[in-house]
Amino acid sequence: MTQIATESHNVSTSDELDALLGQLTAEQIRYVIARRESKSITEACAAIGMSRDVYYKSWTPDERALIDEAVRLMEHDGLVTAMHLRRRALAEAMAVKVAGLRSDEETTRQRVATELIEWELGKAKQTQDVNLAGSVAMQVVEEIVDAAGHDTAVHDAGAVPAE
Repeated sequence: MTQIATESHNVSTSDELDALLGQLTAEQIRYVIARRESKSITEACAAIGMSRDVYYKSWTPDERALIDEAVRLMEHDGLVTAMHLRRRALAEAMAVKVAGLRSDEETTRQRVATELIEWELGKAKQTQDVNLAGSVAMQVVEEIVDAAGHDTAVHDAGAVPAE
C-alpha cells in the first residue's frame, strides 16, 4: 500500500511540475535548471549570464515562489523539465527546418522537402532483389522436398549438406 501511494505521489509531482513549468518564461526555466545545480541564487544567475537583479527586482514575489517550487519539484523529476523544454523547442526547430525550403541551395531545398514529406507520409516503398544462391538455396530446396514426404534430396557440388 505504501508503494502505491509513493508511485501515485510521483505521478502527481511530475504533473505538478509540468503544469508549473508551463507558467514560467524560457528565462525562468533556464534559471530553474541552473539553480538546481548551484549553491546560491547568485551562482545560478551567473551560470546563465543573468543579473541577480532580474531575480530580485524583475520577477515578482509570486513568480519567485513558482520558480522556487519548480526547483524543489525538479529535484524529484528532472525528466519532466527536459521533456517540457523539448516540447517548447519543437516549434522553433520545425520553423528552422521549414525555412530550409527557401534556401538558395537546391540540394538543401530538396533534402528538407524529402525529410518533411517522409515525416508526414513515411518513406517511399522500396523493393529489394534478393538472390539466394549456393548452399542456402539448396538447403531450402532440400527442406521443401523433405517436407513434401519425398525421399529425394537435391545436392550441388559446392553446396553444404543439409543438417
